[in-house]
Amino acid sequence: MDADKRAALEAEFGGVDPNETVRNRGLEEVSSPSDLPSVGMGGLFALNQMIGQGGMGEVRRAMQVGLERDVAIKKTRTDRSDDAAHTSLLREARAMGHLEHPNIVPVHVIARDEEGNPFVAMKYIHGRTLADLIVPERGAEKIDAFVDALISVCHAVSYAHSRGILHLDIKPANIMLGEFGEVYLLDWGSAVNYRDGGLSGLPRIEEMKTVLGTPCYMAPELVTEDEKVGPEADVYLLGGVLYSGLCGRVPHKGATGTEVLMASYYGRIAPLGQDTDPGLRGICEKALARYASERFRSAEDLRQALVQWRESRAVNRILANARRQLTELKRLVSVDSAPADVYRVFGAARSGFEYVVGAIPESAAGREGLRASIEAMIHYELKKKAPGSAMRLYSELDPPSPDLLKLIEAGLEEQKALVRDAEGYHELKRDLDPTQANRQKAWVWVVIGLAIALPQLVPQALGHVPDARTMAGSHMVLMVVVAAAFWWFRDRLFTTRANRSLTMAIGVLIIFAMVVRMGAVFGLSSLAYALSLDLALVSVLSTYAIWNIDPRIRMVVPGYAVGAVLCAVYEPWATVIFPLVHLFNMLILAVYFALHARVK
Repeated sequence: MDADKRAALEAEFGGVDPNETVRNRGLEEVSSPSDLPSVGMGGLFALNQMIGQGGMGEVRRAMQVGLERDVAIKKTRTDRSDDAAHTSLLREARAMGHLEHPNIVPVHVIARDEEGNPFVAMKYIHGRTLADLIVPERGAEKIDAFVDALISVCHAVSYAHSRGILHLDIKPANIMLGEFGEVYLLDWGSAVNYRDGGLSGLPRIEEMKTVLGTPCYMAPELVTEDEKVGPEADVYLLGGVLYSGLCGRVPHKGATGTEVLMASYYGRIAPLGQDTDPGLRGICEKALARYASERFRSAEDLRQALVQWRESRAVNRILANARRQLTELKRLVSVDSAPADVYRVFGAARSGFEYVVGAIPESAAGREGLRASIEAMIHYELKKKAPGSAMRLYSELDPPSPDLLKLIEAGLEEQKALVRDAEGYHELKRDLDPTQANRQKAWVWVVIGLAIALPQLVPQALGHVPDARTMAGSHMVLMVVVAAAFWWFRDRLFTTRANRSLTMAIGVLIIFAMVVRMGAVFGLSSLAYALSLDLALVSVLSTYAIWNIDPRIRMVVPGYAVGAVLCAVYEPWATVIFPLVHLFNMLILAVYFALHARVK
């Protein structure tokens, strides 16, 4: 900046308060209150106490008489009731009225009072400003709440940019927080159009005759006319708000208004402390880049960066908790701990790491933690002489661990006494493998699903209302069909212990269900209760099967549990819900088992 421009700034702004808004005094002629209707105020609003006062305007709480609702009345101060103040007020009101957005205060009325002065009636917000969350030299005490509010403000600014409007005076004092979570961006008195087709009554940014905004937050390109001003200027201001929330200071400081403007122009900002969150520091520094081309391209890009930070922060908390659970799991495995405690902690650690990997697939920490949890559990299963369970867990390791495989095989070797020869040893490994006969089991799931659904849904589709006897009859059909399916696939289903256990569990469940169904036939319970109990039994037995036979069955447990509740709650629809729940879950199992069938 040359000496002449600096001298001009010194002459005009050397004595201004850098924390107060500087309006563009060269644009008073753009808007005029003379075009407004003169409706008066007395018949519409009952004025109450003063709730705020700025450099040009004041805000009073009022009651809108006809609707009996609280509103905020903004008008120019009596000692500043000139054309410049009127223009700023009208410009703000028209911008807010034009921008209908959840984070911009709705305008109800814009008119002239009995004295011919303009006033604006808008929504009354009971709350505090974002500045109230900032502790000097410390920043926001609750940074998550601060960032959430700033995300909402970015939404409002992005919307304004889509309509061709720049705010140019974003700062914590202009952001209002309602007591029920509302966030509003206030004070649009400095708003301008930055492209063709904007709001009539607002000046274009090229017409700006002087400094505009609040110096201690102002973007460098707003200080002089040397640089083009666009949406990046508002991005800078949003970055300044974030800066204040992180450290409790304004971005630009100086002994005089001119020194503050020079700090803005040259991008002189005190660095954030080393204890600042690295993610937020990077976002803040990019938003406050000296040159517009180095900042976020838009307020929406800044919002997305803040949202990603919030999501990663939540993931990091889950990751930290999962790591604590992993440490506890390793401790429990190293001592003689109760199995229930071990399984509980393992489940917590595993689910936490799985969530992290699901949210951030490239997370090395999540994958390493998940692997460490499974490996710790394999050691526990081997310790309690359960190599079969260890083998099932080992199948989930990717990539596999040769050392662990040796330990598992050594555990299986210890069980060699259960078999008579080497063939028996290999048969034991196969016997414990739940993936045997996947294709045949897939067909069994299809048969069970169709055998339950078709005999019950088809008659209902034809208008027949089922009762306990017909439902019991359809269950007998199921028993025959399932028995036939077991017989048809007997060469594969009955050759391993895991499959025999699964087959037996299915048979026992079908028999239990028949007993429950007969209870409804003999009037011991309602049909809906019997069907609900049937689904509940499937859910319980499936839970047992997860731990003792095949963990892959866990995918249907929630569906059956929900189905049981639905049958109990919506009794008239129980006869439809019941077969649909069975069909849906059986087909899920069938597809999964078919996709994982071994190719011979």
